[in-house]
Amino acid sequence: MSTERTSDQENKLIRLAVALRDGTRSGRVKWTANSDGSTLTAATPSGAVEVTSLYSQSYVLSVYDKDGHRIDSISRGKSPDKPGILQGLYEVARDQALNVSGIVDAIIKDVSG
Repeated sequence: MSTERTSDQENKLIRLAVALRDGTRSGRVKWTANSDGSTLTAATPSGAVEVTSLYSQSYVLSVYDKDGHRIDSISRGKSPDKPGILQGLYEVARDQALNVSGIVDAIIKDVSG
């Protein structure tokens, strides 16, 4: 039995990334961040997902089952990541988990006199 990922599996993970991004934008998906904000986690009744920024412009989406076992992952550069899907997911998840936009807006207001 081959352990090579099929294009159907890769496409399914890309569809998951799009669904997560859209669900985050609409408020259906809630994220939490690790201490440095590089890994963001969203839990569902069926399992959990993490999106991680490894270094500049490199992102990984990992899928976990209910017991916390990583069952699949996809990374930019080793997948048919349609331009920026994993990066876009990371950015909206990070903004939501850390309230980046809200904090920046508040600081702008603070210093704008």
